[in-house]
Amino acid sequence: MASAKQSNSNCLTTIENQNLSKGSAMSKKQQAGKKESIIQNYGLFWREDRVKWKGVKGAPASLYGVAKGEADTRVNFKEQRGIYALYANYKLVYVGQTTGALLTRLRLHRRVDDCQGRWDMFSWFGTRYVTGANKLTDHSDINVPQQPTARVLDVLEGLVIAISEPQLNSQGAKWKKLGVTRYYQWWDEDEGDDDREEDETE
Repeated sequence: MASAKQSNSNCLTTIENQNLSKGSAMSKKQQAGKKESIIQNYGLFWREDRVKWKGVKGAPASLYGVAKGEADTRVNFKEQRGIYALYANYKLVYVGQTTGALLTRLRLHRRVDDCQGRWDMFSWFGTRYVTGANKLTDHSDINVPQQPTARVLDVLEGLVIAISEPQLNSQGAKWKKLGVTRYYQWWDEDEGDDDREEDETE
């Protein structure tokens, strides 16, 4: 049976279920966050070669992530909307946005446009929040209530810091303060390589 794995900017580690607490419903903090910040969740330095780009019958293309502390839960972020960044060996090479499906936009950069073959990781910052059933909300539009200037600036600052990682910024983005949840990349290691080969011989 394949193991679930998560990635961050420093390493790839196996998710140990015994170290994660149970529960799939959103916490009160997450529920508050979805109302306070236009950015609801994010993933940092996900690997391009661990994405299930092409689906097969019964196993569609996917972009799975798991939140630390949420055992046995996965969220498919392929339909996420928001801001994303592409990296080549951790070096920022492209920043974009999508109001459609994140996976579709990334696939274009991978197979069609000038970014093809020039990136190997990506970060994303999503505007659709995750429900208690670990699904993306169906809301197509985002209506964020008027917020204090300081909170808006925290979000903007967080995006800039997380995407560009300035060398002299010792303090990272204030996502925890804003109630924004980080998701770690999840993949089935028995499927990843086969899907990738099949996709590229298409």
